[in-house]
Amino acid sequence: LSKTRTAAQLVDRYSRILENAAKSNRQKAFARYGLALSSLEDARYDEARSLFEKVQRDFPENSYVLTDMGRLYHEKKEYSKALSFFDRALALDRSNLYAAFLRAGTLASMGKTNEALTVYKDLMADLPDVADLFYRAGILSAATNNKGQGFYYLSRFAALQGRKKEALSYLERALMQHDISVSMKKKVKSERKKMRELDK
Repeated sequence: LSKTRTAAQLVDRYSRILENAAKSNRQKAFARYGLALSSLEDARYDEARSLFEKVQRDFPENSYVLTDMGRLYHEKKEYSKALSFFDRALALDRSNLYAAFLRAGTLASMGKTNEALTVYKDLMADLPDVADLFYRAGILSAATNNKGQGFYYLSRFAALQGRKKEALSYLERALMQHDISVSMKKKVKSERKKMRELDK
């Protein structure tokens, strides 16, 4: 209930800004962007798209507006269109990790698991403390029959959430997998050793 009230308050706020912003294009764009995001949250996709397109006309080089357009198409399950927007956003700003994260999810939804995993691995290098990246990479690795790697990533996910016993359990399971590479086995053993030493 409070979430609905907050969303309604935001819509009201952005609507008032839009009405009072006749002299400021920047303020109008800000208000439209807020309304577009609210529409997207409420799954009012046609309204969101129309508002995003107006904002995009005002700020065609804004990587984050393009990213949110991609998110809209991802939610509508129009994955090719979503990917196109994420690619355009990243072409404008390679450091837009929001676009990269959503792009990986879209690739996974399209069944392009290996490509999605590559994006997640790049993101993990930049954001080593974001547990959700390791969780998603773990699930995708398991889906590609790379269970050793999958359990390693799930152990990192559990460790980042402070669940050491579960993290150790995943490391043990990783070592039992026949598909685990020599380099991954070495990484798993090193991680296990560190975790055990921390428990002493």
